[in-house]
Amino acid sequence: MRSSEPTLTDECVPLIELQKLVDRCLGKLELVDKLINRFKGSLQDSSEQLQQAMDLRNFVELAQGAHRLRGEAANLNATRIAKLALKLETAAREEDDRASQVCLNELIEASDQFEMEVRPFSMTPKVEERFRRPRYKGF
Repeated sequence: MRSSEPTLTDECVPLIELQKLVDRCLGKLELVDKLINRFKGSLQDSSEQLQQAMDLRNFVELAQGAHRLRGEAANLNATRIAKLALKLETAAREEDDRASQVCLNELIEASDQFEMEVRPFSMTPKVEERFRRPRYKGF
């Protein structure tokens, strides 16, 4: 099996590691919410651009778009999307039509799942209680 072909273990990788993202944002949930919403918009645009590149069999554009998406996803701790984008990038660089389409399909499915998973993330007391970091009170 080529490295660009998806495996069952992809589903075991979390879509987003929220706690890590919250920690990277130093507990600022407003920033987390802003980053997630910005990524959701970018994810939609990227999915459309990647599909267009795939339809045209433009493997250079497909690889570049997947590379860009992988970086954005990694910065957000959207682990599964980053991993699938890497597989798509690899398949596109190899100009493997079949593997590229399979990877793109899985990436689009993961993008839809990401939308569903982060939809309930909002500034509610329940979310704040779950992710607020305790404040340092000194000695």
